[in-house]
Amino acid sequence: MSRSSVPRAICSTRLHTRCWVPACARRSARRLVEAKRLLLFTIRTVEDIAYETGFNDPAYFSRFFRQAVSMAPAAWRRKRVNGE
Repeated sequence: MSRSSVPRAICSTRLHTRCWVPACARRSARRLVEAKRLLLFTIRTVEDIAYETGFNDPAYFSRFFRQAVSMAPAAWRRKRVNGE
């Protein structure tokens, strides 16, 4: 059976049982890592980074980031860059 003929739900279920992490959680974790990298190593705006990491709404990106890191993206950047 080719990979393209396997329904997405089955692939997700198999990945979950092998890795113990749902695919959506892995995707969110990867987005967070990429957002942190862009915040730290570029001078792009938080809005640009939101779009670059796949969020359609910068406000939703900020809520997502704040929930994961316990601080706003701009505050996280300032803290890391200034070494506070």
